[in-house]
Amino acid sequence: MDDVHILVVEDDPTISRFLVRGLSEENHVVDLAEDADAAEQCVAAAEYDAILLDVMLPGDTDGFALCRRFRDNGIDTPILMLTAR
Repeated sequence: MDDVHILVVEDDPTISRFLVRGLSEENHVVDLAEDADAAEQCVAAAEYDAILLDVMLPGDTDGFALCRRFRDNGIDTPILMLTAR
């Protein structure tokens, strides 16, 4: 089985460490972006099999807006929304 490449978009260090560690232990390749700008740079530079996207991100762009932006730009990678709401 090929490596699964996952982008985690999460600004909380405790949560992001937990997610990255757990996914890496399952032999997935994991990249971390801590805000919408970093996430867009990652998506522009690499292809992902899945994106774990926090709803509440720092700055002007929340997870819902970032998801819409990805879809508007033709990115059809499966996205799992994470929220504490």
